[in-house]
Amino acid sequence: MKVAVVGAGVAGLASAIELERLGVNPDIYEQRYHAGDLAPFSATMLDIGLASVDNQIKHLEKNYNIKLKPLNEIKNVVVHSPKSKFSISGKMGSFIKMGQDKESVQQQFLKNIKTKVIYKKYIDYLKIKDQYDWVIWADGSISVPIELNIFEPTFQGWVRGAFYTGSFEPNRADFWFDREFAREGFGCLTPFNNKSASLMLQVNGITRQELHDYWDTFVNKIGYKSMGTGYFETEFQTGRLKKHVVDNTLFVGYAGGFVEALWTQGVLFSTISGAEAARSIVKGDNYEKKVKQLVKTNHNIYDLRQRLSRLDNQGLDILIRMLKVPGVKQLASTGNYSGIKLISRLITRIIGEDSKGNDY
Repeated sequence: MKVAVVGAGVAGLASAIELERLGVNPDIYEQRYHAGDLAPFSATMLDIGLASVDNQIKHLEKNYNIKLKPLNEIKNVVVHSPKSKFSISGKMGSFIKMGQDKESVQQQFLKNIKTKVIYKKYIDYLKIKDQYDWVIWADGSISVPIELNIFEPTFQGWVRGAFYTGSFEPNRADFWFDREFAREGFGCLTPFNNKSASLMLQVNGITRQELHDYWDTFVNKIGYKSMGTGYFETEFQTGRLKKHVVDNTLFVGYAGGFVEALWTQGVLFSTISGAEAARSIVKGDNYEKKVKQLVKTNHNIYDLRQRLSRLDNQGLDILIRMLKVPGVKQLASTGNYSGIKLISRLITRIIGEDSKGNDY
């Protein structure tokens, strides 16, 4: 059986790990010089509210035999609105490193495969699908799904990030929601350790030229005084696929629509989609059925983000104050779908709509 994996990111490498475990040695292609994001950053795998599992790292090890070493545990999450903030503590999840450094998720995955990645290789979808029995498309791009008319956009914007040095709480993650500097996106501070962190801003519906003004407003408004270096900017678009299998090609990770713009499901869902694609090819499983739960969860996240987008800054402040109420606070930080349901109902109350039929 000839199998090609196009892309050596999280999803592509996860599929390669599982293919090798099942006795198939794929050809792995990557158009970059190395595996991983060009700019390193600290990302979060939060185990609260929106994830379909209680512990993402343990879930990957138990169900896919993929071991991931995090940077640190997340013990405190603080969500800021313009005039209020909501803090929860406990076992919240993990910080992970993305990029090309040896501690990054991509490099950790790379160590678990024997097959050599073919770098600096651009792959034409129309050509490669006729050269292999199966193709796992994991190039981190939505261009092919758009070309095949199976892509439905859900979010389009820009992301700007920077590497900051200073003094940080290595177990704390901060998120900011403010229409003035993030529109329907958000900002976040995620430490690498107690001396360095990533500061990132995601803004929708703007041009790259406008991004700098939003960034300046963001940094000034949150009162961040440390010096940032290593800035990076990238266009960011998410969407859903009408189907995830086209002929002999299975779409995974970002290319498969398994990354949403609101929370931190990307690494988990990309890894699962890659591993399930490999199992579907070798074992003959139905890939669409295997990723059905991921699709449903992302749909719920998208629906929640649509509701959040209807709140102005005053509405965001009201929501955060509601989340601080004893009892509500505990429910909001519950795993699985409880967090989505609760926050959605609170938003419905704020905007004054009938919540009938809005439960998941």
